[in-house]
Amino acid sequence: MTKEFKGKFTFFSPINKETSYGSTPLADDVESEIEVIIDKDGTGNFEWNIEKLDEYEVGELWFEENTLTDYDGFFELPEQLIIYLEQQGYDMSYAK
Repeated sequence: MTKEFKGKFTFFSPINKETSYGSTPLADDVESEIEVIIDKDGTGNFEWNIEKLDEYEVGELWFEENTLTDYDGFFELPEQLIIYLEQQGYDMSYAK
């Protein structure tokens, strides 16, 4: 069983939009907010809101016990999300 978790954090970072055609810089340093929910069945999701750029994205997470086994919605998970979930006791090696 996976540890249930719900949390929210903010951070500042450069923002790029990545598509199959490449990467486009959107901002050098902007505030973002990520809210994460992980259920005991190992399913989870996160909502990434970048208010200043009017950008809102959603990603899905899958865990076995407390170890990330897969994710969807992003080419790469945000580094800040990986660090945040490691601080909450989750093994995020799969995303590194």
